[in-house]
Amino acid sequence: MAEFLSNLFNPLHKNEALRRDVGAYIDANFDELSPYLPWLAGEIIHQHGAQSLLDFLQSRPLGRIKLGKLIEAFPNLESHKDILLRNNGDSEVFELPSIPEIVEGLRKSHLHRLLLDKTDLDTIHQECGVSLSTIQRAKKRLPTNS
Repeated sequence: MAEFLSNLFNPLHKNEALRRDVGAYIDANFDELSPYLPWLAGEIIHQHGAQSLLDFLQSRPLGRIKLGKLIEAFPNLESHKDILLRNNGDSEVFELPSIPEIVEGLRKSHLHRLLLDKTDLDTIHQECGVSLSTIQRAKKRLPTNS
């Protein structure tokens, strides 16, 4: 996982092979990763897979999207329209998650896993690319307070 994460510091939009690897990784580990992903990303990945979402985000500018256009891009979301609206405060305009937000979710997941495994701080710092103060804050937030 360390090599995989260190590659995430390279922008995914410039590396299609890396984007495919990230998509496969998210799909294979979705249950573990979903709490760390933006909620809309999690809904789309659950219904259509990570690669579909990453390709979609790669192909269009960031910003907002209306529910109809979202369902047009991801038809399986049609049956979950009520849930999407409820999670979005009944607004039919959704803020798209960005690829960097998704990558940040992967980093947070990995950081928490390393903390739970009681990995030493220097290794966590090197693998996750976060400051020692960030690691300390994350450690305080762990449910087990490890």
